[in-house]
Amino acid sequence: DLLDPDPRIAIYNANVGDTSAIAAAAAAGFVVRAWDANDEAAWDEGVGAGAHHLGTNAVNLHRDPWTITHDAEGWPFTCREPCVSVRPEPGAIVGMSVDSGDIWSTADEFRFAYVDRTAAPDGEWSALVSTVNSWVEPFAKGCLMARAGLGPGAPYFAVCRPADEEPLRVQIRETAGASTQAIEDDVVPSSTVSPTSVAWVRLVLSDDGLCATGLGAWQRGQWVAIGSHCFTTPLTHQGLAASSHDSGPVKLLFVDPRRDGSTIDSGALTSVSVGVASGQTFDGPFP
Repeated sequence: DLLDPDPRIAIYNANVGDTSAIAAAAAAGFVVRAWDANDEAAWDEGVGAGAHHLGTNAVNLHRDPWTITHDAEGWPFTCREPCVSVRPEPGAIVGMSVDSGDIWSTADEFRFAYVDRTAAPDGEWSALVSTVNSWVEPFAKGCLMARAGLGPGAPYFAVCRPADEEPLRVQIRETAGASTQAIEDDVVPSSTVSPTSVAWVRLVLSDDGLCATGLGAWQRGQWVAIGSHCFTTPLTHQGLAASSHDSGPVKLLFVDPRRDGSTIDSGALTSVSVGVASGQTFDGPFP
């Protein structure tokens, strides 16, 4: 009974089309969830009725921009009256938008934000890679990469998070123009969390840049090795890589990116297209 609610109940759940019940529940002090908001008209109906949470299958803002709840600083929720001041989401972010082919086969097409470490190639990189995860080409990907140059067919080692449906992976091209090999790893034990939700990646270079190891983790610091390889040519060009796998523009975020333990931003990186690719690199969640 909305007029005499049970004090143990805080959340009221209703179909998004039941606007009178949503409005009454919100007025009675419930937190209201409205489900089945799967098109723009239904979404607007739920918002107009006063629902706090909208259940929808449309969770890719690039495909369905009417579902956006974040503000310009990346704060994830729309503020309701009375509104309090909120700060941007904490933590450094380097974002990359890309429209390209793939990082694969004998030649790559991607955007690369890198540092030339020819003088001192050993070290490590780490970041959480945030991907779209719905209505996206599954093998679009964000990677930490080290390669022997900027040519599309250069030898390289990368540890990557695919955009959807696939676990973390290491990719290796042993020699110039050779085919690419992949090693996938769930990283987490079975029956814990979905391997496709694991987002932390780490790249370690050693032996004067000749050897590389790729690791992944559910939480930073709990690293699990995915694969390693030693090359005959040092991997001097190191940084963040993104590709869209021929699916049109995709945005990927590298959260809390670190090089040798220190946080980096886009100003510390040189951004280029390798092969046929376009895009940009920026600080924060939006260009």
